[in-house]
Amino acid sequence: MQNLVQLAYIVFLFVPISALPATLPDEPVIRSVGGKTIRLPAPVGFADGTQKAGAQSKAAEQGTPAEKRFLALFAADIDLKKISNGGTPDFDRYFVAQSMRQSESITMTQDQFEGTKKVMRLIVRPWVPLTKSTLQDSADKATKSIASQTKGIAAEVKVGDVTTQGIFDEGPNSVSITNFVNYQITLNGKVVAIPMVISNTTLLIAGKVIYLQVCSDFKSTADVEWTQAASKAWIGAINAANK
Repeated sequence: MQNLVQLAYIVFLFVPISALPATLPDEPVIRSVGGKTIRLPAPVGFADGTQKAGAQSKAAEQGTPAEKRFLALFAADIDLKKISNGGTPDFDRYFVAQSMRQSESITMTQDQFEGTKKVMRLIVRPWVPLTKSTLQDSADKATKSIASQTKGIAAEVKVGDVTTQGIFDEGPNSVSITNFVNYQITLNGKVVAIPMVISNTTLLIAGKVIYLQVCSDFKSTADVEWTQAASKAWIGAINAANK
């Protein structure tokens, strides 16, 4: 549920990025989860950024909690264009997909998923703030990865308050919540605060559970509304691509 990997991408704001291979917007990312083929279409205005090379790619992998498997990252077209032109991307909005390693072999029925949603309704509000230590561990792994592969960059990430707005959407095969996380990055002695809003979805596709994150810098309620609307649209696109 709360399996955030965005720490690995926040550092993209500060580390030089190599150019990405081009990927057609209408080509879905295809991953095998527990022997089932899962198609992950790019959200409108975004494209597959999974092939990012060098320190950033390794940081993304290492910043993913050990129990999760990183499936895909979708970055904004405008950010990928900046990278191609040798510029610095913002990465203020992006999409992430993951699976749970231990449960990939399990095929879940619709009735079982209804049970999962029932449990989430009960525990989401008291449980989300308790994930702070997990997020800090992911942050430490991501920054350690970057430190080992870059020169002249000293970075430290601290996780602040972790709160939730609770469940904002439910579908027959999905349940989505909105969380808020405050990060503080110290980069070569300069402190930068980055509050983020993340709409997290647990999605049942072909009997397999995957986890979706729609992430945005949090500046106003418009960012919350964007993540929620984008999350609903992405769920619809994934459902359509896997019929």
